[in-house]
Amino acid sequence: MKKFFTLLMAAMSCMAASAKDYTDQLTVNFGGATTSTNTISLDRNEDGTLNLVLHDFSFDEMSIGDVQVDNISEIPTASGRSVFYKKGTVTVSLYSSPIELPLEVAGYDLGDRLYAKIFINLFDQVIDCTFGQGFQFLNGGFENYEVGENAEVNYPFSVEPYNWHGFESADGDFAPVVNMLGKHTFISEEHAPSSTGKYSVMLTSLNMGFTVANGTLTTGRLHAGAMSATDLQNNAYLDMSKEDVDNYEAPFYQYMDGTPDSLAVWVKFIQGTPQEAHPYATISTVITDGTYYQEPCDKEYANILGVARNNKIVTNNGEWQRLVIPFDYDSYKENGVKGKAIFATISTNADPGCGSVDSLYVDDIQLIYNNEVKSISFKGNTQEITDQSNVAVTFAGSDEQVSFDDITVTTTPNSFAFPVSESEEDGNVVYTYAVLSNDLSNIIPVRVAISNATGIHGVTSSENKTQTIYNINGQRVQTMQPGQVYIVKDANGTHKVIK
Repeated sequence: MKKFFTLLMAAMSCMAASAKDYTDQLTVNFGGATTSTNTISLDRNEDGTLNLVLHDFSFDEMSIGDVQVDNISEIPTASGRSVFYKKGTVTVSLYSSPIELPLEVAGYDLGDRLYAKIFINLFDQVIDCTFGQGFQFLNGGFENYEVGENAEVNYPFSVEPYNWHGFESADGDFAPVVNMLGKHTFISEEHAPSSTGKYSVMLTSLNMGFTVANGTLTTGRLHAGAMSATDLQNNAYLDMSKEDVDNYEAPFYQYMDGTPDSLAVWVKFIQGTPQEAHPYATISTVITDGTYYQEPCDKEYANILGVARNNKIVTNNGEWQRLVIPFDYDSYKENGVKGKAIFATISTNADPGCGSVDSLYVDDIQLIYNNEVKSISFKGNTQEITDQSNVAVTFAGSDEQVSFDDITVTTTPNSFAFPVSESEEDGNVVYTYAVLSNDLSNIIPVRVAISNATGIHGVTSSENKTQTIYNINGQRVQTMQPGQVYIVKDANGTHKVIK
């Protein structure tokens, strides 16, 4: 009885929750990326579904107004984090006229933050919206700068990109000296061949006479604490406990809640004078638990989840090149770390104080999340999937009742299959899934048909309404057990039920 009362109170608490507002960065990709600060309201209904409102949405100089999506389903994932997803339509105002557009929305409620992907199909063109952070680099295209009065001068000119930091925002006793002797970070109109943006960031090294100060950019903060370039008091570091902010009121860190498979980046590296002993530029990306970490390392750190690093970036005859660098998680499994921050450091030379007067252009740095359906199984029968563009399989039943429980959709690690619907079509029971990548950017529709079978929708309530039943782990079940909490979908919507 005590356990039942506890469960009842927990369920009532969830049902009583009111709408919560999240304000964060919204990136819209539609023939190019634009960013703005927007607010999303998330309202939890009594039946366990969610209502989402993206307020005052606009793109490409078009004002759309509020984008509202109701009755979004939510399930837990294997990682313990709940995800919500819905495919449907949304009515928006386009040129003051209402219009209904196809839409997909997915997201994670991270408690104090919200991460959401919204895809709106506008006349067969997809408006790709990313709200919040924690799965991609902020300003990874290096398109956003505080240009100000510099807008009329010739490129490149010295300025740090939003959410990234060079020597201009460095701390340490010798930071003023480095900045007095020259600049290292510039906005450039050169950009990667595949880029839809206008700019890149250019890093330059500086010959200070007694040493070379490498051009360096980081999501953390640079510390200039010694005269010697090789002194470990000269480093890039991240520490989420610090409350320091840069000139744009942004912290010296970027959140990371995902588990990316690899890092992709475009670079163009030019050495002023070829250096046979020190020919390489470098990029390092480390996912940590947010506690203090620095590079070059002053000790062995145990707060690392994974690392993607290339410290042998060649000049490639001064031409643009795209690098794809896999993350290594296996080497750090013993740390038992949960990722909270991503720490990227990019430098004109892999060796401190080495190189010449060099230039390193960087563009379109992004995290890659693999998303693929490997196989689908039904009661011991397995079909391998090779065509990701059309994942549709059929299995033969045996005049029996079936459910989502009988089906296993195997995906690449860290992606997952979201059960969407059950229906009957031409004598088949059809189950649909949305297979979502870890960052929710890739969504693969999956259709599984079972012939000669009856769906679980045959389970009815006293009012003879079709029901679909899930346990709190998001698994489809046929019956409810006493003392357990379930999510039940029927003709009236989705409900939280305590048996």
